[in-house]
Amino acid sequence: YVQIDRARELLNMLEASGSVSGFESEVYRADGQHIWISENASALLDDAGRLVCYEGTVEDITDRKRAQETLMERSRLSILEAEVGVALCQRGELSEILQTCAEMMAGQLDCNLARVWTVDLDPTYLTLQAQVNRNTNNALHLDIPLLDDALRDKISLSTPELSTVAAVARSRNPLFRSECALIPHQGRSRTEVHFAGFPLVVEDRLVG
Repeated sequence: YVQIDRARELLNMLEASGSVSGFESEVYRADGQHIWISENASALLDDAGRLVCYEGTVEDITDRKRAQETLMERSRLSILEAEVGVALCQRGELSEILQTCAEMMAGQLDCNLARVWTVDLDPTYLTLQAQVNRNTNNALHLDIPLLDDALRDKISLSTPELSTVAAVARSRNPLFRSECALIPHQGRSRTEVHFAGFPLVVEDRLVG
């Protein structure tokens, strides 16, 4: 099981009711890949009412779960697009409007950190205008290239070696990356960090 406590939860349900139907969990396959399964199980007792074993079936529901996740993601993105469109049409200070957009991104995409930069008066720089930080762990203190410029308030677009945010702005194309890193002060524990960046382009002009 990917979540270790799922096995104990399954056993607790079997001990309490004697049977379980449609118990869905994410598990590791023999080759290390993640899959989703649905379990049906029941307790087999002897004539004296003592537990002999548990019997049941396991069904691979990975395709179904992925299809559900895809539909949910499309729905969230559609809602986010509509909400951001409405926010950008409102009157007010640009920083307040972008802050509203950042909060919408963090909420709809369920991400720990959402940031919005705009092109500075000097077109070779991006300046942070809004952010939402929901980190409750050490994610912002990980020493990995993925976060090199994503955590900066001012980003140069003229640096020869570009990464993440700067690369998105220069290429004007979305960028998706993932990296694993050790969590500080937690031994060999590792975490996976995902980055998604999107350019802000208005009438063929990069604005953020």
